[in-house]
Parts: sequence; structure tokens; C-alpha cells
Amino acid sequence: MKRLLTLLCSVAQIFLVGADCAAGDATNTQEHCVHLEATKSSWQDAESFCTSRGGHLTSVHNAFDMTLLRQVASDSCSNFWTGGTFDGSKCLWSDGSECKYTNWKSGQPDPSNKCVSADVKSGLWVTENCNDELCFICETAAVMSDCLDWYKAGFKDDGQYSIFLGGNNYDVYCDMTTYDGGWTVFQKRSDGSTAFWNKTWSEYKNGFGNGLTPTGNYWLGNDALHLLTSKDPNVTLRVEMHGDGTPGTVNPDGYWWNHYFEFLKRTIILFESISTGKTSSETPLLDGMTSLVPTVLRFPLSIASTTLTKTVGWWLHNCAMASLNGAYTPTDWNNGYGIFWIIDGSESVIHPRVLLSSRQLVEGVSEAPDEREQVDAIRSRSVPHVTSLSDQEPLGTF
Repeated sequence: MKRLLTLLCSVAQIFLVGADCAAGDATNTQEHCVHLEATKSSWQDAESFCTSRGGHLTSVHNAFDMTLLRQVASDSCSNFWTGGTFDGSKCLWSDGSECKYTNWKSGQPDPSNKCVSADVKSGLWVTENCNDELCFICETAAVMSDCLDWYKAGFKDDGQYSIFLGGNNYDVYCDMTTYDGGWTVFQKRSDGSTAFWNKTWSEYKNGFGNGLTPTGNYWLGNDALHLLTSKDPNVTLRVEMHGDGTPGTVNPDGYWWNHYFEFLKRTIILFESISTGKTSSETPLLDGMTSLVPTVLRFPLSIASTTLTKTVGWWLHNCAMASLNGAYTPTDWNNGYGIFWIIDGSESVIHPRVLLSSRQLVEGVSEAPDEREQVDAIRSRSVPHVTSLSDQEPLGTF
């Protein structure tokens, strides 16, 4: 499987995948998330719902777990399905484990019924007809490390999610609808309300922005980005660029995108044109500088980059084929100032809105078959070196 990264221009956004329990859910003693579904269902329909989201109806392993489940369900239901079933002699959980802890109501279990429910007020268990419709609680793995984990757990709405990486929680924006979903956005630029070109090293390290929303502007942070792109062996970067803001452009509503599948860490930065596939070698901005440099203003030539071209934040020494963290409104629209991407490898410069995101590769039926055909054609030609990207053809200009 591959994880995917996405980049968009004209509206800029970058994605990554992973998280801990969702808001309103809780973590039990097995370090799993428990989630209430207030829509009443039969026991089997409830279990099917939970398994389709990577879990099962909840198990109860001790009194603490029972109290936790009662708290999760207290505002919505009087009783709820657990994953327990009783076969007349023993109780089993739907994940296959035995009910080593029980909390039966007096006179229970009733062998004439099979499925186990729990009362919210008392926490006591009874067996009921499995066709009865009750609220239910799902139990899933607690740690979500990126947006794809949330997507595979059945969460298909775009929006803010929490992920767990390197011992820390991060709030991220997840794109759950583009190209099979599960994209973690790590950069997004929608307008000029947040400056990217004048941020410090610490700000790029820890992240900045004005909100994880569809119209927000943010950089997730280099620490989180490193964890997202190193935890899985195969990560895909998605770059999306919308609209060219250059005055008099012939593509004011243009749309450009591409996927990048293989990456090789090098001391010399290689950067490929999104349109032509031509790769240019740039002088590395960080060569020998390490983390001792406190701000972007300390880098060689960064005074000119900061005050004149306003292209700081793309980690190149001087010339570049793109600078997606540059000023949103350049002081000069024609000479590689501010946010830009040279789409033909030479002279055709666009100043777009941007989205950058990542995701582990997911095989399956795409909601955008034409796009999938193009992506699959590119992937089939890729070899595990960044320079192989020079063989790729441009994708999707509309």
C-alpha cells in the first residue's frame, strides 16, 4: 500500500494520513476507540456496520470499560447492543474472544435469546432477540496515523481529523472525496490572508495557518510531514493547482494535477516540472546549515528571496522551477516572484492556488476513472528513483 501527499495551486493545500479517536468517542482499556451509533439496528446489521469500518461491536473487558460505554451512550440511548452473544453455555464477543468479564442482570442470561445488550443507567446485561433494533457501539483500533486510516474506518466526509504520530496528536485536514479519498493535506493556499514567504524556521517546523477548513491557508509542519512520509514505505504526493492569477492569463480557471510515487533522499534537490517532466538540479538551500539556523532569514541569498522575490519557504538557494510557498500576490508577475510554477520547463509561468497532500496507495474503483487511467499509466513506468519522474507525461490540464 502507498500513502499519498497532495499539493494544490491557486488554492494551496497539502495532505497527510492518520489519527486518534474522533471527537465524542473514547478510548477503552484495550486502547481501542469506542463510538456510539444512535441509529437503531438489529444486532447483525450493527455488527456489519462496525466491521465495514474496520472494527466490531464493542467488547467489555472490565468494569472501567463498562462505565466508559455508559458515558458514551448516556445522552442518546437507554440501552445498546454490545458484541456479546450467548449460545446457552458461554458468552463470546464478536471479535472471537471469550467474555471473561460479565455483568449480568439478575435472572440473566436468558437462553431463549442470543444477543447481549447493556443498560445505560445500570450497566447490567441482558440477552435479547437479535432482530430487536437498538443503539449500538462500535470498537475500532484507537490509533489513526493519517487520513487513510480514518477513511478505511468508514469516515468519508472532508474535514478536520486528529492523527497520532511520533507520540503526539496532530489536527489535520482530510480530503475524503478526491481520487478514492484518504488524503492528508499538508499545505493549502486559498487566498492571501496568510503569508507563507516570511515565516521562520520554527514556524515551518511546527506548522502555521488560519484554520483547517476548505477555505483555510496552512502549512502542517515539517516535523509532522517527516513522520507522515517516513512511516510507510510507499507514499504518493498529489499536487493540485487551480486557476492562474497572472493578469491577462489564458487559463484563469485552469486545473493542473499530478501524482508522484517514488522518492529518493539526496543532498542535491531534484525538482520536476509538473507539465513537461523536465527535472532541474538546484543548489540545496540547507546544505550544511542543519537545524542550528533559527530562521529563514539566515540562509544564503535569503535576504533577496525574502524582500524582493518573496519566495522563501521552498528550500532552494536561488533559481527554481516552482515556489509554492511564495507571496500569494507577487510584486512582479513575470519573473518568478511570489507563488509560481513553470508548467513547461521554460517560460510558461502560472501563479495558482495550491493543494499538497499525501496518502498511502489504495487500490480499488476510483470515482474519477479517467484520472485513474492516467495515474496508473504513470505508475507503471516509474522506477524507485526521483529522476524517473522525467519520463512522466503531463496530466489533466482543463
